[in-house]
Amino acid sequence: MNISTYRLGANVTEITINDVTYLQSYNSLVAARKDGKLYLGPKWDYSVTTAKHVAQYTGYKSTELRKMVKAGEVEVIDLEVLQ
Repeated sequence: MNISTYRLGANVTEITINDVTYLQSYNSLVAARKDGKLYLGPKWDYSVTTAKHVAQYTGYKSTELRKMVKAGEVEVIDLEVLQ
């Protein structure tokens, strides 16, 4: 198992486990990328700060992400199942 971590800022860390890259905001996994696809965790917009972390990581504003979720372009899942 190959694991690496990179602190992106206060309370936000990028974690790579094998072929999955996760975004952790505070103590929650809030976003992930696997095989070029973006996934969001259930708490991705839990707070203004967490939503900001996700927006910076993905390059999409929260309003855009909500539209993408509604359109089925991005899934909201338990991110731990991606491993």
